[in-house]
Amino acid sequence: MTAGGLVARRQVLRRLREYVMVVLLIALPVAGASGAAVLVASAMPTTRQEITSTLGQTAARVHWTGYETRQSVRGLNQWSGDEVTYRPPADVVPGVERMLTLRTLWTRVGTSPAGVVIGPVTDPAFEGRYVLERGRAAERGDEVLVTPALARDDGLETGSTTTVHRVPGADGPRDLEVTVVGIMSEVGGGTDDRQVFARDDLAAGLPDPSSTTSASSTSSEQYLVGDAVDWDEVRELGRAGFVVWSAAVVADPPPEGTPGLESEAGYGSTGTYAALGVVFAVFAGAEVALLAGAAFGVGARRQRRTLAVLAAVGADQRTLTRIVTRQGVWVGVVAAVTGLAVGVDLGIGVVALARRAGVDVGPFAFWGVHVPGVVVAGIGLFAVAVSWIAAVVPARRAARVDVMDSLRGGTASGAVDAASDRGRGRRSAVLAGVLVVGGVLACFGAGWVSYATSVPVGSRWWWAAFVGLAVSAVAALVGVLLLVPALVRRLGRASTLAPVPLRLALRDASHGAARTAPAVAAVTTAVFVAVFGVSMSTAAARQSEDSFYRPYPAGTVAISYDQASDLRVPGGSPEAASLDSAAVAAVARGLPVSDRAVWQTPVPSGYDSNGAPVAVDAVTPWAVLTVPDRCDSSTGRLEGLSSREAQRITDADPACDYPLGSFTSQDNIIVTDEDGLAVTLGAAPSTAARAAFESGGVIAFDPSLVVDGEATIGLATPADVVDGFDASATPSTSVSLPAVVQRPTTLSTGAVLMSPGTAERLGFELTQRAVVMVTDRQPTEDEAAGLRAAVTTATDGRATVETSPVDRGLDLALVLALLATTLVCAAAAAVALGLARAEGLSDQVTMQAVGGTDAQRRAMSFWQGVVVVGTGAVLGTILGLVPTGAMVWASDLPFAPPWWVLAVVAVGLPLVVAAGSALTSRRPASLVRRPVLD
Repeated sequence: MTAGGLVARRQVLRRLREYVMVVLLIALPVAGASGAAVLVASAMPTTRQEITSTLGQTAARVHWTGYETRQSVRGLNQWSGDEVTYRPPADVVPGVERMLTLRTLWTRVGTSPAGVVIGPVTDPAFEGRYVLERGRAAERGDEVLVTPALARDDGLETGSTTTVHRVPGADGPRDLEVTVVGIMSEVGGGTDDRQVFARDDLAAGLPDPSSTTSASSTSSEQYLVGDAVDWDEVRELGRAGFVVWSAAVVADPPPEGTPGLESEAGYGSTGTYAALGVVFAVFAGAEVALLAGAAFGVGARRQRRTLAVLAAVGADQRTLTRIVTRQGVWVGVVAAVTGLAVGVDLGIGVVALARRAGVDVGPFAFWGVHVPGVVVAGIGLFAVAVSWIAAVVPARRAARVDVMDSLRGGTASGAVDAASDRGRGRRSAVLAGVLVVGGVLACFGAGWVSYATSVPVGSRWWWAAFVGLAVSAVAALVGVLLLVPALVRRLGRASTLAPVPLRLALRDASHGAARTAPAVAAVTTAVFVAVFGVSMSTAAARQSEDSFYRPYPAGTVAISYDQASDLRVPGGSPEAASLDSAAVAAVARGLPVSDRAVWQTPVPSGYDSNGAPVAVDAVTPWAVLTVPDRCDSSTGRLEGLSSREAQRITDADPACDYPLGSFTSQDNIIVTDEDGLAVTLGAAPSTAARAAFESGGVIAFDPSLVVDGEATIGLATPADVVDGFDASATPSTSVSLPAVVQRPTTLSTGAVLMSPGTAERLGFELTQRAVVMVTDRQPTEDEAAGLRAAVTTATDGRATVETSPVDRGLDLALVLALLATTLVCAAAAAVALGLARAEGLSDQVTMQAVGGTDAQRRAMSFWQGVVVVGTGAVLGTILGLVPTGAMVWASDLPFAPPWWVLAVVAVGLPLVVAAGSALTSRRPASLVRRPVLD
């Protein structure tokens, strides 16, 4: 090790207490990133695990489409060509020894919805995909195995009996009583996977694998046992009409550009998550570099005498620079090792405990303990690099030490004349302006490339745009930080009329701009990253909320009836009243019911309980018509416009701002009586709405549904239904009814409310749809499972329970995000203020020497905190909204920052940190001992 390296290590070891905060600052994100990497890697199967859990020991899985097919490696992306005739896979490719067929029926088992897998799941060829946990294989048609989740929910065990409902048979669907003979799990199925495994002779009416017209409640797949299926054979099977999942191809995929290979880019969210990870890595790296840079700057200034002594005995500027930068490397190594040790160990512990307990952790279902060595090593090297970068600028400044002045105890870092200082200031201002303007423009440009163009997700340009967005935002941040010294000086000059403590704090910040600017920069960076993260989270949450289909009013519990034709309950019939009473009583035993509304639908069902189509013999009201061509992006005034232009027009049109305003909707007529209006609307109906409802009109949910005081309902005859009809076309017949607009408060389904009398007058055939109940609270998960079972039993399987959680004004996740943001920003502010206070210790000694009181000192400390943290928080909040705006603008997400959170960060955080600074301010010692070497 060189002499410079030895001095650097000695300085780090001697000043370890001073560097503890820097080590923690770097180690904490390293621990978080490495722990998250272990969790994510453990939640993703290895290639071998993926193959085994999908195929077991078989060579490939094929699914018949009926059309010539090109596909991606896993079949996620498909292209269909000409129609082809079915041929067994064994006749298409050689080496197939036998074929195993699995058919899946989605139905109700006992009181729970479940998938019934029918086929030889206990065949040795499926070893690795299915695991028999206890019991034995089924030997007769009335014996089944169930997954642990279904056994838990329905209280099943080996020897128990249950009912599989609506099993297809030669004489139609029937309910079968079966005996549970074992508990079997599907590898990778998750802890809530509800399945039943049965022999082929359970159901005789399931479609053949060669059928392309199977009912919506069934699916069929074939597994090939024999030789490996390579890419050429996958192509042959594709030309014969099959989509293939091959073990050999997944294990050794063909390169991009291979003839017949479709790309899987853009399928799945891995690329997006990785890109967001890159963005946050750049932001976090910038944050740590600036915070650590401030600390290294203070440390370097406190080592002036040591550096001056080294310079006096012959060390040149290059050697002095290396000494300080190598301190950064040593600090980075200590922080990286500490962070990786903590993060990886915590990640492994969480995975091990979760697997032992058999539970998932949030969105993670773990396949095993997977430590991504390359990623973890990259995180550690990134931390060391960031620490080194953070020390470069302080090192270059410290290397310009004025030897004689420093040995005498002065504070100058080098002689700089006033003219060169003014020139440097002008150059910094110009550079800052270029960085801010260029960074903002480039940020929005990169966002546009990554989201609003046809650049494929995962391509080079897509990645370049994402990285460019992050780098551009950081460039704008750096530009603003270059302006901080000038801003601080201006604040100092403008403090004439301020109270004395504030004036002292502003002038201290102005005169000590060299120590104040890094502190402001540190807070700005921390707030910038936090605001970006919180704002993007709320934008995504708002988008999800806006697009969420809510079939019932928020806060209600609904008894939802199955609409299959063979399970139909005639609306308003004695049977409906009896079932309603039994179901409501079952719910009321667990939840107090304060009000309820009975919903009926005038749309007859066109399918049976197995998903097979059935003839419709009644008039179908299939659409409530909106203003013609007003909000439809494919026709009328919007035809030919880009999606962005059409979006701008519809956003500005009040008639299109409701979800139903942009399209016509089938089954959007809710039939209820007068007592159900308040529950459905979420508020008492207006006088005009009630009058229209009672006089044979309708209550419309949106202004776009009403033209000249009427709502028009399109009608489809039974012949139209047989021929098929498009809900966006103009119907051949229609009926117009008087309409009054009243928006429901939380409902996102339906278009109009109609009374049963009006529906019967129009000749509609009513079917019981739901009983919507107002309760004092939403049930817990366990209570909801119990209610579903009770209602299913009470209605003989014709209805189940659905809940509609209330949108809370105070989101718990947002509160937690605020707490995390506050802690991170407060920690950064504490580090920054602590460094500034340590640097300004001599000024505090002077203030004490001239008679300053403790109250004045604390008041000055308070306002120092307000100035430093307040300036940084405001700048960081504004800057954090720049990349957020770029992303939401480019991706058509709503710009919905949590303004109250930003207000707390920009206003509340500075006050809290300033109060803490004042309370922790201590009287400085009046005598300072100066050793020769620090």
